[in-house]
Amino acid sequence: MAGEDLSKFQLANKEIGAVVKMRLETGKAPCSDSLQTESEQTKKLVLKWDELVVKDGLVYRQKARLKDAGHAQLQLLLPRSGVK
Repeated sequence: MAGEDLSKFQLANKEIGAVVKMRLETGKAPCSDSLQTESEQTKKLVLKWDELVVKDGLVYRQKARLKDAGHAQLQLLLPRSGVK
């Protein structure tokens, strides 16, 4: 799947699409009032807001690597249904 297709896949998914859209639009975490109608999965992802980064139009979770202090590992944010 190409990057543009992955970006559409992220946005279209009901599990992660809302938080992906929020992260692409702003660097600031949404307030709790705006999350009241969102799914539990979206709320859990927002709790990890500072770990979410945008690179080339895709949203990743940034994980610090213990062995290489100062380096980060990017993990592409995908819905559970897209993982095989």
